[in-house]
Amino acid sequence: MVSMKSHPVSVDWIDSGMSNRWHKIAEVDDEPVWCVTYGVCVKKSKMSVVIAGSCSDTGEIGNVIIIPRSCVKSIKRLVPKE
Repeated sequence: MVSMKSHPVSVDWIDSGMSNRWHKIAEVDDEPVWCVTYGVCVKKSKMSVVIAGSCSDTGEIGNVIIIPRSCVKSIKRLVPKE
C-alpha cells in the first residue's frame, strides 16, 4: 500500500517522439523529447520507475506512468518549503 506520508518526486526523463504525417527528410526533428513528471514514486525496479499522480487514503493510486529506467536522467525528492 502507498503510504500517505510518501514524498513527492520530480523525474527528469527522455521520451521518444513521433509524427503520423508525411515529411521531407530535412524537416524531421531527430531530437528526443525531454520530460519532467511530478508525483509519488510507488515502485522502482531495474527496468522501470512507477509514478502516481494521485494517491488515496485507501491505498489506491491513479494517473500512473511507467517510465523505463533507461530513459530516466534523475529523480529528485521534493521537499515543501516551510
